[in-house]
Amino acid sequence: MSETTENRPFNWKSMTKFLLQSGDVELERELYKGLQKDPILYPVGNRPTHDEATQISVRNSFKLCELRKLFSDRITFTALFKLTSHVSVGAGMQDGISSALFVGALNSVGTDRHLKYVELEKRGEIIGAYCLTEIGHGSDTRSMRTEAVYDKESRGFVLNTPNFEAAKCWSGNVGRIATHAVVYAQLIIPDDGNYGLQPFVVQIRDTRTLLPRPGVTIAHLGEKVGLNGVDNGVIIFNNFRIPKENLLNRLGDINDEGNYVLEVADTRKQYAIALSVLFGARISVVILTVANLTHALVIAVRCLFNQNRTGHPRIRTLMPHLAIAYVGTIFSPLVLQLRTQLANVLEKDDDSSTKMLSEMHAIATAAKSIFSWQSRDGVKECVEACSSLAYYRDSDLVRLKSDNEANCTYDGENHVLIQQTSNWLMKLWPEVAKGTIVDFPLGSVSFLNKEVLNTTFHVSNMQQFMDLNNILGYYRWLITYLLKKSHDKHVRLLENDQFSRKNENQVYYRKSLSVAYFEHFTIQIVSLKVKEAADDEIRTVLTKLLSLYGIWNLQKFVPYFYEGGYVHGSLFAEYIEDSILLLNHELEKDALSLVNAIASPDVFGWSAVGYSLGYSGGQIYERLESAILQQLGVFSTPAWISAIKNLKSKL
Repeated sequence: MSETTENRPFNWKSMTKFLLQSGDVELERELYKGLQKDPILYPVGNRPTHDEATQISVRNSFKLCELRKLFSDRITFTALFKLTSHVSVGAGMQDGISSALFVGALNSVGTDRHLKYVELEKRGEIIGAYCLTEIGHGSDTRSMRTEAVYDKESRGFVLNTPNFEAAKCWSGNVGRIATHAVVYAQLIIPDDGNYGLQPFVVQIRDTRTLLPRPGVTIAHLGEKVGLNGVDNGVIIFNNFRIPKENLLNRLGDINDEGNYVLEVADTRKQYAIALSVLFGARISVVILTVANLTHALVIAVRCLFNQNRTGHPRIRTLMPHLAIAYVGTIFSPLVLQLRTQLANVLEKDDDSSTKMLSEMHAIATAAKSIFSWQSRDGVKECVEACSSLAYYRDSDLVRLKSDNEANCTYDGENHVLIQQTSNWLMKLWPEVAKGTIVDFPLGSVSFLNKEVLNTTFHVSNMQQFMDLNNILGYYRWLITYLLKKSHDKHVRLLENDQFSRKNENQVYYRKSLSVAYFEHFTIQIVSLKVKEAADDEIRTVLTKLLSLYGIWNLQKFVPYFYEGGYVHGSLFAEYIEDSILLLNHELEKDALSLVNAIASPDVFGWSAVGYSLGYSGGQIYERLESAILQQLGVFSTPAWISAIKNLKSKL
């Protein structure tokens, strides 16, 4: 494999430097060196039990917290998440739940009186959790039943879980280690009313003993099919009292008279601020799923190249997934830059800030859903490409597949979540239909114009067809068409209730609308980044990857182009198929260099077998032999063999 690497068509180290900011390249080196001095991985050998895996993950999360503090002046969110995804997914998630989700909620919907918790978390004196999901209600905020009843005499709240269906569930860090949590509950003032779902900061454990506080029942969820390092748990509250000041009061507060007073009057702004808490969490899922897909592709491509140095025919089928990994790698830090803008926008009280928040929410919900779906499919393709080798129990591919699939359901089930994107888009059509220019800060819908529907397909050759500007043009017609059709169908279904109307429409056009909208936005912003590449070879290969990303994803929409009259005849469909084959073929020779550019160092393989399949120097069979034969008990005769002999004698 090393010889093939030397014959690479472009310098993969230059690609790495382009994908990472120059400072991040050096930062990654320092992080990896730090880990090598104090490894946080479970030693290669016997598989840990569930309890051991949780213990290891907790220990590792503290090590990651230590690294985060050590490099606090330079470390980026993307660099940290990439590191943790390859080293210890469970540890990374546990650290992120406390340092990003818990702290993020305090900063977004809390006020100055809650900053003390932020400082305590930074010093490692408390560990945070985020408790929204309930056993019987999932993440459906309209159905949440946990109650926070205000007691005017004690000037505090009484938390109660009315039944098991209302128990807070699946919350990371809750099972064993969280001392504090942001808990969402219905704020009720007796003889006044229910003021809806509100966030509270709650101390659930003693910070010294880590025992649950009286009135708080906590259960560890036990073994799962994946992510067993993540410390998930269930919380039940029984007349548990908290001070009035524990209400995160950015949106509203209880005054001295015991009345609920809104701090933000505009309902749109209220909604936007509430949703801002989840923006970082959903982009974190994008980073994690892209990192999982990247890791799987590194293993699969290197394994296949090792089997056939001239290029394994199966590699070609992985090229679209490699394109997704590259697009996601470029997309994630670009969108994360918006977090800084988000903090500034939250301080403003004008129409532009509300518009930006709504646009960012539409992008984040779609990004989480679509990249997690694409990563799920890509990891599965890598498993199948490596055939029987991938199904060895300790293969990194099998671990990745199990761990990664959960990304499709937590932080919002994808099919439900992506409706939020289509809901936002649907509100725009009446203005577009009137000819009004739709203008939002990020420019994700600036192309919307009903006149787009009058355009048709005009391309004279395949090179023109693969041009990024033309690909964006196909998407713009498609999005406008799907938006109009979704709106028309929505009107026809008015006789049904609203929820059913949305669900029926979602089955037809609205899911496709959300997916097309997001893929167009992704190509739009990633193409701008690609143009910044000074190296012609780097820019050329990235352009091919982005073109493949666009055309491969357009496949699923081909019937709409014919249905809406954008194309006639077979040429458009033929160009779709032929250009995918051409781009796959052209990129296949670059596959090894492309995975080398986004791979993590070999030393951070999860297990001996995963390390063997994806080892950069090849020799997978020698390493696989060593890994298998060094396991405990592989040459021993089990005690139950004698029972088999007795059974055979009775035949």
